[in-house]
Amino acid sequence: SPSCYYEQVYVQGSNFLNDLRKDMGSTAFWNVVRRFWRAHRYENVTTRQLLEAFRKEAGNWVLPRYRKRFPSLY
Repeated sequence: SPSCYYEQVYVQGSNFLNDLRKDMGSTAFWNVVRRFWRAHRYENVTTRQLLEAFRKEAGNWVLPRYRKRFPSLY
């Protein structure tokens, strides 16, 4: 149903990113977002590209979280 889509994409997606921000720290998180935006602002990008940008900054400790939420990517 449409409400399920909303929950899966918007709510869980924003919760995932917010938890990542809390764990990385706001400064590091937003630095990644800024760098990623500057590097890719006129391109189509994938979820994996964004996740890899965060992993490069945060380290491999994020991989279990990625695998749980994105099993088809990790």
